[in-house]
Amino acid sequence: MALKCHTCDSTFATQRARVRHQLRHTRLLTCNVCFSYSSMDAETIVYHKRQMHDGTRPFSCVQCDYAGRNAAALRAHHHNIHSDLRPFACAACSFTTKTAWCLKRHAARRHDVLRHGVLVPAQRERRKQHRAGLPI
Repeated sequence: MALKCHTCDSTFATQRARVRHQLRHTRLLTCNVCFSYSSMDAETIVYHKRQMHDGTRPFSCVQCDYAGRNAAALRAHHHNIHSDLRPFACAACSFTTKTAWCLKRHAARRHDVLRHGVLVPAQRERRKQHRAGLPI
């Protein structure tokens, strides 16, 4: 038997899950700066405000003057800027890069890629065809 929330249409398999959900309707705290972030925990509201609205950047890089809002941003900065590791390699050529996104962009620009079962020519080839007045 599914248990229904008294406030909304949500249903739950256990009483504990329903009670936990219903607390959201009664004790929800909202950010008083943007009014779009809310949480049941006052500490997370404080963290949200510090991260998103205060402009503080307490996580500093030891190799340059970069400062980030959180540890994850600092780790990403270090990996993308200061690391020599290039773990993403193109299967079609010798290109290597630090991020999966850059590899995907490289493949779209330089090599014919398969998208939704259709072979799409590389961007540079499409540009050449367009300039020559050929159908793409």
